[in-house]
Amino acid sequence: MKPLRPAFFITALAVLTADQATKALVQHFIRLHESIPVIPHLFQLTYLQNQGTAFGLFSAMPSYTTLICRAIIVFTLVTIGFIIYLSSKWSKSWQVQVPLGLILGGALGNNIVDRIRFCSVVDFLDFGWDSWRWYVFNAADSSITVGVAILLLLVLFHSSKVEG
Repeated sequence: MKPLRPAFFITALAVLTADQATKALVQHFIRLHESIPVIPHLFQLTYLQNQGTAFGLFSAMPSYTTLICRAIIVFTLVTIGFIIYLSSKWSKSWQVQVPLGLILGGALGNNIVDRIRFCSVVDFLDFGWDSWRWYVFNAADSSITVGVAILLLLVLFHSSKVEG
């Protein structure tokens, strides 16, 4: 097994810090369910607490909130172990370590820190057009999505960088 790389941990720590800092600012300056237009009709800050899973699934099942929360924490801990294993096994290249760090930092921010503190996730980035809105999300969600996309592209088009 190869030693863990600094780019992996630095990226994860940066994502976790940015995620928790932005959520703290939102919680301090915006009331729950309040929306503040930033770019009219396109982007607003909307403070929500997501007690469900991705895209708010299962959030309408309040009797299962604690069970879902605990299951997400356990699943995330297993996933984090797998991500750390991949970081040590895969290429030492920063092109591989950075996306793994993006995924780790996002998972820690949403599914460990938020779930342990609130048994929910703080979401606030709200994009759409007029009344059509995408799901409200946060920096951790973005980080995980970008990290997974980069890894998929590397695996599909540059597998030698991943294996190296």
